[in-house]
Amino acid sequence: MSSPTPMGRSWQGRQVGGAQDSASGHGQAPPAQHPAVQRRQAPAEAGFAGQEPAPARGVGSPVVEPTGVAVVSRLLSLGFTPPDEEGLEQLRRLTVLSARTVQEEGLAELLGELEHLLDDDDLLDELAPEYEVLFGGAVRCSPYETSYEVDPFRPSRQLADLAGFYRAFGADSSGPAAERPDHAGCELEFLSFLAAKRLEAEEADDAERVAVCLAAEEAFLRDHLGRWFPSFCREAAAAATSPVYRLLALAGERFVVAELARRGLEPAPLPPRRRTAVEGDEIACG
Repeated sequence: MSSPTPMGRSWQGRQVGGAQDSASGHGQAPPAQHPAVQRRQAPAEAGFAGQEPAPARGVGSPVVEPTGVAVVSRLLSLGFTPPDEEGLEQLRRLTVLSARTVQEEGLAELLGELEHLLDDDDLLDELAPEYEVLFGGAVRCSPYETSYEVDPFRPSRQLADLAGFYRAFGADSSGPAAERPDHAGCELEFLSFLAAKRLEAEEADDAERVAVCLAAEEAFLRDHLGRWFPSFCREAAAAATSPVYRLLALAGERFVVAELARRGLEPAPLPPRRRTAVEGDEIACG
């Protein structure tokens, strides 16, 4: 296990600018598949969920290019976890890179504005208390997926499903008690992890691993991140007093909504919920 990242969490495996990929290399079997990924990867003649199978995407397909997904997901993961100086420095570098590489014009503009705001040596003094007001303790905007569920049985199912995704790809999350597997930072980091693995598979010309990673990204977006994260971002953008957090929220919503549209994904809608305060968690991420 590598040392914790600035988010207080480390993934065992490759991450953008991070640890070594324990499942990389030529000739290795693809990662064990999560059931949702297995459904997506059913034989072409069977289709998926009774629908016509999607056209095959070749290795290196530009339809869902992995580099931008990996970089922007990593950037947002840093942005929505407790700030510190090391994390801010990574955030600055990733924002510069993302603003120059993303293809979606509106997202690029938001990231360009964010790049300008991050050029402030005293920024941590502004962000640390704002983070606590928005996302810590009795939060204004819950950064936890299961806070957006009203069915009392669904949170345990969602947490189990997340654990299944992470386990299937050998991703082992750990960190302070304030971070859980359903924290926005954890989920964004995992999406970045999947995109980085897909990029590596494309470079190795391994079509099977590309297909597995792409299917996992899409299942994870459809069943988890894409279902609740845009709502969280809208709440955060409305509540933020810091322009940095407002821009991060606007960019996060735009990024995930654009990914869902590009991939033709339609997550199940969130049920109406009663707003509740989420106290500081005592659950470890993993």
